[in-house]
Amino acid sequence: MLFNKNTVIRAKSCWLVPYNIDHVEKYHEWMQNEELRVLTASEMLSLCDEYKMQKSWREDEDKLTFLIMNPTIIKSLFLKGLFCTCKTKSVIYQMAKLCFVTESEVYRTPSNTGVDNCQWCSKESDALIGDINLFIDESQVGEINMMIASSSHRRLGLGRAAISAFLFYTKERLDINKVIAKISESNTNSLNFFKAMGFTEEGRTEVFKEVTLFRVLSDFRDDTSTVEIHDF
Repeated sequence: MLFNKNTVIRAKSCWLVPYNIDHVEKYHEWMQNEELRVLTASEMLSLCDEYKMQKSWREDEDKLTFLIMNPTIIKSLFLKGLFCTCKTKSVIYQMAKLCFVTESEVYRTPSNTGVDNCQWCSKESDALIGDINLFIDESQVGEINMMIASSSHRRLGLGRAAISAFLFYTKERLDINKVIAKISESNTNSLNFFKAMGFTEEGRTEVFKEVTLFRVLSDFRDDTSTVEIHDF
């Protein structure tokens, strides 16, 4: 949905950022991994179809998606002196400027604005590590799924931080009170993860060997001091 196109959610150890056209090639690269496709029940798509899918995620009112980003990498890019020269500034660049400008010794206001395919936008995808999505049905129930695509960023608490920030945003900004997760019975890691995040088993589908878990957002509590929503 277009609702979050200029929004960055800042959590303690990760950022949630809009899925933009500059990120499609990185996402397509992730989906070449058969294990990730199996875990996310995804099909192999051509790069062309991946661009169409990004457009659908951006524009369809029943879909919400954020990419999960490592802010340490973004900080490194910013402190090296990279800046966004696009006429419409990357919201990730704007977030970096907000967070890190006081630490930068080389920051300067770009003079050559309006340049397409700027150096910053070609590099910001290096900081992407996964995604988190919500499908919203007619009864305003959201089905959530999450992927940490970068194996080096797993088991570091980033998934927990991303889910907590995403649920906080959903509760604060969307008219949704119930979120479900549908997980394969064989995916014990994901089942244990969502249960640890406060989700409760609602039912099982024998045909698909799938478990449905749910979480009511009215009782969701998080330490809001670690989550900030920034609209640019």
